[in-house]
Amino acid sequence: MSKNNRNKWEYRDLGDESYFKVIMGQSPPSSTYNFENIGLPFFQGKAEFGKMFPTPKKYCSKPTRIAEKDDVLISIRAPVGPTNLANTRCCIGRGLAAIRCEKKVLPCFLLYALRSIEDDIAKSVCDQGGGFTAIKKSQLKDVQVPVPPLDEQRRIVARIEELTRRAEEARRLRQEAIKGIERSLAATVDALFHERDNDWTEATVKQLCGKPQYGYTASASNEQIGPRFLRITDIQNGQVDWDSVPYCPCDEPEKCRLSDGDIVFARTGATTGKSYLVRNPPEAVFASYLIRIRPCEHVLPEYIWWYFQSSSYWAAVYSGIDDGNRPNMNGTKLGALRIPFPKSKKMQRQIVSRLEMLDGKIAELRELQITSEAELSAFQSALLAKAFRGEL
Repeated sequence: MSKNNRNKWEYRDLGDESYFKVIMGQSPPSSTYNFENIGLPFFQGKAEFGKMFPTPKKYCSKPTRIAEKDDVLISIRAPVGPTNLANTRCCIGRGLAAIRCEKKVLPCFLLYALRSIEDDIAKSVCDQGGGFTAIKKSQLKDVQVPVPPLDEQRRIVARIEELTRRAEEARRLRQEAIKGIERSLAATVDALFHERDNDWTEATVKQLCGKPQYGYTASASNEQIGPRFLRITDIQNGQVDWDSVPYCPCDEPEKCRLSDGDIVFARTGATTGKSYLVRNPPEAVFASYLIRIRPCEHVLPEYIWWYFQSSSYWAAVYSGIDDGNRPNMNGTKLGALRIPFPKSKKMQRQIVSRLEMLDGKIAELRELQITSEAELSAFQSALLAKAFRGEL
């Protein structure tokens, strides 16, 4: 489409009632809310929004303001601007407004048109003061959108949705690839630790790593006195940001000092049984809700850590636990766990290398996924901008 055609587009305010009807939300009495599907779905704001349609969390038996199916829902209070399309009749609270299209405008076209200027709508009310961003009905009615002929609206909507579908499909395929390799890694972990021949033996954690050590009982301090004080909450997704770990004045640092190759375990709470392989730590000790093991010289720490990712290990962690209860790890239980163990370090390294290769592929794909998410968001913004410049 040429820009000349775009120049022939009409532009209308949302307050033009021959094209639109603006319905501001109003919250009904809280006594009319329910979670039993009684009445209409009740949407209060952006929190219920999906990519295209909102998902109900509450219902309202006596709605005061109603949006009809195909109304465009727009968030009008902190944040201002995000949109969804009502896919059913619903009640709207004061965090939303509904914009109803007359016959001259397709609801999906209006949705995309508003998304293309979402930042502009938000910026138009960001300096109003009062500490709470909101847009009034009069301001919303002043928002101007293009209204090309219906055939042109249909073409633009179809093109946006086709290009978006392709981008979403590419993202879905990458997610499936990540899940596939994760399944392969889990299966490989289990398979490798079930391999047995004359070069393998079986030993307890205590035999391979010595007696498990409980952590130091103390309170963390923000003052930079003493060693870093590693706690369960400092371990996120198998990683530690040592710069954010607090300090601890410690009168017996040697007993609980962490060294390269140590493995620590959460022994209580939601993460019970999860382990962290310590690599090149600063001067640090560990807290009492952690247990440390230190692999012997003939044992690769990485090999032991990988075993703690296996289904056999997790079955042992959860053994004897009733449904609904959390497991509890302690030094005795951990020290008594039996581990299949290759006698030679060479074989240990081969196993570790194979697992790290798969883990590396997952890490690469996750990085690509993060990049692709950012690229998809930028693509969608650029796509809408291009569409409403008349260049699509």
